[in-house]
Amino acid sequence: MLTDAVTLEQPWRMFRSERGLGDAALGELEALFERTWSWEAHRTFYEAQIAVVPPSQQPAWLPELRARVAELTGLPLTERVGLTLQIMEPGQFAKVHSDRPLLGYETARVVVQLSRGWRPGQGGEFTVQGGVDGPADRVFEPRFGSAMGFELHPDSHHEVRVTRRERRTAVFHFHHAGNSTELASALGELFLGMDFGALPGELDASIEELEASAGEDDSFRACAVAWALWRWGCPLATIRRGLVEAGAEELPMGCTAVLLAAWAVRLAFEHADLRRWPELARWLAGRPAEGGALEAFRRRAFPV
Repeated sequence: MLTDAVTLEQPWRMFRSERGLGDAALGELEALFERTWSWEAHRTFYEAQIAVVPPSQQPAWLPELRARVAELTGLPLTERVGLTLQIMEPGQFAKVHSDRPLLGYETARVVVQLSRGWRPGQGGEFTVQGGVDGPADRVFEPRFGSAMGFELHPDSHHEVRVTRRERRTAVFHFHHAGNSTELASALGELFLGMDFGALPGELDASIEELEASAGEDDSFRACAVAWALWRWGCPLATIRRGLVEAGAEELPMGCTAVLLAAWAVRLAFEHADLRRWPELARWLAGRPAEGGALEAFRRRAFPV
């Protein structure tokens, strides 16, 4: 699948295929629109009717598509693939946005155009931009069977121009191994009921010094790291090290436990740039296992 895909590097990395899924697969996707679904109307920055296709009714060739997308993007994708059917009515559109992935959110997407007979002037073009403002760097017409694939990140700005006819697309959603829904659940449990006042009293002086010298964001980040280390059962010396090293925006790379806690905080409360994930995974691969809850998180966040 996607054997004709061409990778484009500017203004950000993506790939384009004119008819890479093949006639049979395109026919299956068209047939899905004829079934009865629960359509949800979206009226935010993205205007469309959207239906979620459950795994039991997804095409059998999705694993093949996932493997090909992993090859084209270089991303460590999980086996989970979501599929949504989307219809834009005349006058609908999507404003410029980047879909930066949050915790447990998809990390890559393939959009397949399924509007037969589209002609220039009917709108619905997919535009690629280097930022929120300014002209489009690339404009792709919604020709039937064409597909666009890309990784979601803070720089992946794009829009859909106002369509003047019904615009149908099938959208495939892919998940990063380091940002799975299971990891999201684990982090929800880790930070549930977070209360810095519950941290060991031996840390009070260090926390007071931190709050007096650091900004609010850095102070919160460091204390949240201390909370994670404490919940994982780490020694007091490691927790104190986390308070000292993990407040800054740059990830601390000296101690496995502190790095993992800092990464957990970024995933849970900030936008963690998953483009750093391969570097961190390689660094962690050379470190010994920690054991216990800390090691359980490591294996979930950086699966081998």
